[in-house]
Amino acid sequence: MPHSRRQCKKPPTPADDDRPLAELGEICADLTNRRQRAFLAGFAGAGGLSGAERLSGVSRWSHYKWMREEPVYRSRFRLARAIVADDAEEEIYRRAFLGVETPIIYRGKIRGWHKSYSDALAMFWLKAMRPGVYRDNRRDFGCYRGFGRAGPAAIGATSFLPF
Repeated sequence: MPHSRRQCKKPPTPADDDRPLAELGEICADLTNRRQRAFLAGFAGAGGLSGAERLSGVSRWSHYKWMREEPVYRSRFRLARAIVADDAEEEIYRRAFLGVETPIIYRGKIRGWHKSYSDALAMFWLKAMRPGVYRDNRRDFGCYRGFGRAGPAAIGATSFLPF
């Protein structure tokens, strides 16, 4: 059987987005300490404290001290954390519902692309967005909703199993 050569187009790459840093620049304009601004920019860029420490060159212990002692810094850090969380939610939505292009590799070469979705991310996104419907500790018992909090025990059912 002859081998067919198909042109494989590369998947679209997400564009570098400087929006979090631009938003953070507006938020942190009133901070006079340049080390605080650098740490917050590092946090927004890296999404975590160790990445912020690495990018800004400011120790995380300074961050902890500022969180304890300076209410303005504390409020700015909460805003920066909200920005990072919003970006993470967008990425979770993209991977769960829009999909990610994954290469199909055969004999060490990329032969094509396959769109894959993350069911686990979709589940967690739904739990976060609609906790009343998708949370783990629901009060009702699925198909036994009519029994209220007592559940099937209200009618004397001792087991859910048919045997």
